[in-house]
Amino acid sequence: MRRRTVHHSGFGGIDKASPASNLVLRGNGREAWYGLPTSPKLEELRAQWFDAPGLAAQKRICEAMQLQVWEDVPYIPLGLIRRATAYRSDLVDMVEGGIMFTNVRRG
Repeated sequence: MRRRTVHHSGFGGIDKASPASNLVLRGNGREAWYGLPTSPKLEELRAQWFDAPGLAAQKRICEAMQLQVWEDVPYIPLGLIRRATAYRSDLVDMVEGGIMFTNVRRG
């Protein structure tokens, strides 16, 4: 009987913000993170994304990558964790959606 494994991990939202930082959106097989598939097409699209001449080209490539992900299914997100966060009422310029303290000041 063939053994199957499941690899559980957790990432922050910024980790998946682009093809440059998204470790699980890869198709480089044995050179990838443990258990990720081999997908030459996904790797080719990722390389094209890095070489894209502008934002419009990057968007088109990302759309193609999303379609390829439905073919290869390199990972399956199983949930979302939202941490409760409280902010002081006198802080201004807080970036919502995460803990980022750039430009935060007291009002």
